[in-house]
Amino acid sequence: MEERRRRIIATLLSTVIVGAGQLYRKRYAAGIVFMLVFFSSIFFFKIVWAGFNYAFFSVLLAWIILWIVNIIDAYKG
Repeated sequence: MEERRRRIIATLLSTVIVGAGQLYRKRYAAGIVFMLVFFSSIFFFKIVWAGFNYAFFSVLLAWIILWIVNIIDAYKG
């Protein structure tokens, strides 16, 4: 029962903030890598913003996939 509660909390945390669930489950390396990849790509894309084009939608799809993988990974622990 305790493990299930921890999994749900980790999943909810990762749903809100990428990598937070991994940090909650004391998987620091995975949490930091998820955070670095996600937030640095947003920062990079903000710098090179060229408007809505095919590249933007490709990166948006990659962010969504990364976020979903992050949530699944937080649940599995």
